[in-house]
Amino acid sequence: MCSTLSSVPTRLLLLALAGAAALGLAACGGSGSTSLTTSSNTSASAQVLTAVHDAPLTGVIEADITVANAAMTTATGSVTLFTAPRKVEVTGLGLLDEPLSLESLAPGTYTGISFTVTAAHVTYIDPTTQQPVSADAVVNNGAVSLTFAQPITITTSDATELRLDVNLAQSFDLTGSTVTFTPVITVAPAPVDKESEADKDVEVTGTVTAVTATSFTVKQFDSGASLTLNVNSSTSFQNGASLAALQVGSVVHAEGQVQQDGSLLALTVEMTNGGMSEDGQSQDSGNGIVVSTTKDSSGNLTSFQWVATEEMDASTMGQPVTVTVSSSTNYVTGDDESSLSGLPAFNASQIFAGQDVLVSGAWSGSGSSQQLAASEIMLGQVNALGTLAAPPAGTLPNLTFTLNLDATSPLDSLAGMTTLNASTSAATQLCNEDNGGDLSLLTSLATGTELEARGVLVSSNGQITLQVLRVGPATDAQSSGD
Repeated sequence: MCSTLSSVPTRLLLLALAGAAALGLAACGGSGSTSLTTSSNTSASAQVLTAVHDAPLTGVIEADITVANAAMTTATGSVTLFTAPRKVEVTGLGLLDEPLSLESLAPGTYTGISFTVTAAHVTYIDPTTQQPVSADAVVNNGAVSLTFAQPITITTSDATELRLDVNLAQSFDLTGSTVTFTPVITVAPAPVDKESEADKDVEVTGTVTAVTATSFTVKQFDSGASLTLNVNSSTSFQNGASLAALQVGSVVHAEGQVQQDGSLLALTVEMTNGGMSEDGQSQDSGNGIVVSTTKDSSGNLTSFQWVATEEMDASTMGQPVTVTVSSSTNYVTGDDESSLSGLPAFNASQIFAGQDVLVSGAWSGSGSSQQLAASEIMLGQVNALGTLAAPPAGTLPNLTFTLNLDATSPLDSLAGMTTLNASTSAATQLCNEDNGGDLSLLTSLATGTELEARGVLVSSNGQITLQVLRVGPATDAQSSGD
């Protein structure tokens, strides 16, 4: 087997924020290791947010790692953050971060972080057969211990972000008969108050476990961690959702932002059809990439092969699934995507190889003949990495540009695309700390600049284009805080 991974690293972000609880990445045992137990409402605690960020991996549809037994280290020992395994899908976020947990951590001086990678899984397109291959990796040297260049001081008034850059290109080896994962990870701190608004954004997807008049709590599908998101007048509930409509058991996808006190504020909230259908039938829901499509003699879509990258249970994640559609399948678009000008109606014609969709439906059959009958399909967002074929053209905020895609990009292997035309609009955010997110930076970029873009794919007259919601130079996307 063989495949190529992009050299752009995935980032695990550890945010040390003022607050009453701590969001952490784990504890690695060893000599002098101690466990810290503090009350979440004590004034002598700081909030530590651990989140995962990724950049696109060329040729890879889905990859996840499981992290356990890790800790923040001090001059005299270590402080446990969490010990239970947390699985993180690392290919679907692009210019977003996904929180891992929220735990209590005492203020103090910390010298490093240690953790153990216990498992890794990858699904990629075989360059010879052009078919998806799913493999569990053998983890080598999974115990990781990282020392900060300078000790950091966590207080209840100052916010600090730790970025763990996980270089998946160097960590995964897909060239032999057995896939291996040897963690290649670096760490560097970055002050939260220096981040742009876009860099504070997080993504949370899971099942609602509690609802109050001003917040809701979600148990994440990937990591199993529980996170509380506050709501206010700026929170946008999409596709008919509302705080009143949220119930225990509801499946939600939310984008939020880390606040200075360490809390999470929900910016947008969408409900999916996972859980139970209106007629009481058990349903499953997940986000993933379309691998191939099947149409009838009239050219109507009847089914598609799809690989779940998040939200599905462990037995389905990363496995090719046949999704069937019918006249009763409902096609929906989120408010974020609908804010893009000129976005065509989302329907079966927009289902094609390389497209990202969230599918809700009921399972039928068993074993290799198991299928997911889609009751609802929601347009998703894809991540694209490439180099500028020419400087962006147009007038702000409506710019157009073409990315030269890597030869092993999923869009190349699945849709036969070597270039991708993209466009920005008033809805586009620039993820760049140096200029405060000013989209005009794009107009100064030269041919050959590497960009990372996140948005929705649209098919029109046989041409696939990317309507961009977030974009940034790849050097910023893979920055480790320096």
